[in-house]
Amino acid sequence: LVGLSTPGEGGIDEAVLALAECPSFMLQDFWGDSNLFFGKHPDCYLVADKEAALATERRHHKPSFILGSPRHAKYAQLDFNLLRDKTLKKLGLEHDAIVHGFFCQPLTCSGYLATVRIWGEAVKVVSHTKIIYRPHPASNQQQINDIKNIFFECSLDFITLEGGAVEPIIAACTSISNAMSNSNVDAVFINHFSSQLIACPIYLLY
Repeated sequence: LVGLSTPGEGGIDEAVLALAECPSFMLQDFWGDSNLFFGKHPDCYLVADKEAALATERRHHKPSFILGSPRHAKYAQLDFNLLRDKTLKKLGLEHDAIVHGFFCQPLTCSGYLATVRIWGEAVKVVSHTKIIYRPHPASNQQQINDIKNIFFECSLDFITLEGGAVEPIIAACTSISNAMSNSNVDAVFINHFSSQLIACPIYLLY
């Protein structure tokens, strides 16, 4: 049983799968996703829903089993409205604060910082109390500094929150934006289990 490494990278999951001589299963993150760095599929993909099963069949012609999302099952026991209030209070913000989160990816492709700048300029003209910048654990210091400088240049009132659980940060946000982060999927599940809409997830896909 393996997971998925970053697309285009061969991690321990892909290496174990390549050497497996027993029935193998891959726990899929995104709909239809796989990582064939070493050129081997699992015998069966464990997927989130029917759409993921259809996408996996279309892309890979491999069987799948609809499992749901084990990592989000715990959300059913969490009170996200209470978590939001606690996090906002910890940050010194009021209950009705408008907080936009930017969840970074460790991307070096051309145009990523330009995308960040366009986001910053757009957010500058909409209502907000605070911006939360969440660097990716794999982001290097240069990328973090570059993004912080962009936010300074856009005159955004922001704080940088590194490390720790992602759920309290999402719960504190009115919206979260990123290029391809799992955090948007987390936000969808948080909204599903919450008694009211918490954070609107936005993918920057241009």
